[in-house]
Amino acid sequence: MDGRFIFQEKKNYLNTVSPIAYLVPQDYIQSYSTEAAYKIKDSDTLVSLTRSPRYEDIKNDFVIWGKNDSGVDIHYRLVIDEKPILNKCKKYMWSVVDAAGDVINYLYTDTNTKPDGANELAASPCEEWREEIYRNALERQVQAQSTEPYDAEMLAFWRLLYDPDNKDWVYPDYPEYNHWSPSVREDPASLIFWIDFIDTTSEVGKYAVSQIGRRMKVVNNDNIKMLFTKQIPPIVFIPDYQEVADLLEIEAPALKFTGTLTGATSCLGNNRGFATFSWRDASQKGYSFNGTDWTPARVLYGFDKVGCSNTRMVAIDNTNKRSYYSDNGGVSWKTGSYNVGFNVLNITYCNDRFLGFTGSGSSFKIVYSYDGISWIITSDVLPSRWKNDWGSFAYGNGVYIARSNDSGFMYSTDGLSWE
Repeated sequence: MDGRFIFQEKKNYLNTVSPIAYLVPQDYIQSYSTEAAYKIKDSDTLVSLTRSPRYEDIKNDFVIWGKNDSGVDIHYRLVIDEKPILNKCKKYMWSVVDAAGDVINYLYTDTNTKPDGANELAASPCEEWREEIYRNALERQVQAQSTEPYDAEMLAFWRLLYDPDNKDWVYPDYPEYNHWSPSVREDPASLIFWIDFIDTTSEVGKYAVSQIGRRMKVVNNDNIKMLFTKQIPPIVFIPDYQEVADLLEIEAPALKFTGTLTGATSCLGNNRGFATFSWRDASQKGYSFNGTDWTPARVLYGFDKVGCSNTRMVAIDNTNKRSYYSDNGGVSWKTGSYNVGFNVLNITYCNDRFLGFTGSGSSFKIVYSYDGISWIITSDVLPSRWKNDWGSFAYGNGVYIARSNDSGFMYSTDGLSWE
């Protein structure tokens, strides 16, 4: 109006989230790679265009307070900051008490052997970076040292979320969530506290606390009722070809191949094969018992990579960052993770897990899943001397093998650390 334009990004579905315990910088950073809603091409009608960033308004420490429907205070903190180097959290932590029974210090050991002067085990080793912050806060508390910015909230809330010694928080079917409160995986909307760092390796790292100092933005709003909204799964109505055929007493349609084939990805499991075929103008998915006669699968998704175990087929949709799985040989599919969080370049079932690669150029990492539903990305970057995509995995005699497309090989005894 009156020559004033408001520019707004078009709606897209690129900016979704991963399971909250494994969020990465890409989950927080808005994508502006989509086409602009408006384009200024006519210089005759453009008087001036000014871009004056207000650097004093840049914030890197966001503190949010709200109140849930039960009247309980909820607290969320998101900081652009360096994650701590794991040191104390990787050791056994022992408490030292005085004559009155009050904790006055903590000792650390590499083994589960109580050191001289210690009273009892305070915490076992783990690999969670927030635990490092918590243990440092505990030490400062008992030694009456000056507090750090995260101490108060970590001392008050952290053990409600994570405890490396809580035997009830161990999940054989979801080992990546071991030691986390069940609510972290099952009901994030019920959480009353969460803290996360956007690491300095991200594109906003130049605004980190370590670079420009701490710049806080605090919001107190009782209308904020939850830290994470409940995930509503997409509902897709997919025709059951075989059931419709039986109802109409006709033969189920066969998968017809038309056009020019441009690519395919396939796997074998559950006594049948599954494949997604890419054509010049479309794509088709189907399953087959003999590799010759194919039946359409009830799938409306774009499958880029598929992999099979003896009982489950898994597929990745890299465009929408979603995973899917099938327990009936590819006939029908269910949604796995709503945001895998990364492009998966290949899927192979090896030993007891699905393995894949993610990355490009000289920055490849391993991704894995024990159930084909929840995925984890490793922190170790694979060797950089092979610049092309890593192509496949194999397992035998207790050793995992990975091969790149330009004849590079790696091996691993646990599927996590590679040489």
